[in-house]
Amino acid sequence: MLKLFPPCLAQVGTVQMEFSSLAHHTGRAEFATKSHHVIDVLDSEGGATRNGGRLWPIHVRPETGRPSGETISWGAMGDSYYEYLLK
Repeated sequence: MLKLFPPCLAQVGTVQMEFSSLAHHTGRAEFATKSHHVIDVLDSEGGATRNGGRLWPIHVRPETGRPSGETISWGAMGDSYYEYLLK
């Protein structure tokens, strides 16, 4: 049986940031609305509440969109998310 791993924070977060940019450049607000919802879900159960304001875990549960696990990283699997937040 093939074991699937949950997507990483960098993948999920980066795609949402790209959709926000797409909304800006195309004038289609629905892209931003949907991508902001994903960030809101990450934020509501991610670093801000679960880790006392620190970093988010690097895995995201695809069925809920909520962070999963306890592994946190500035490097691989998390770095792109934080880089895009700064932009």
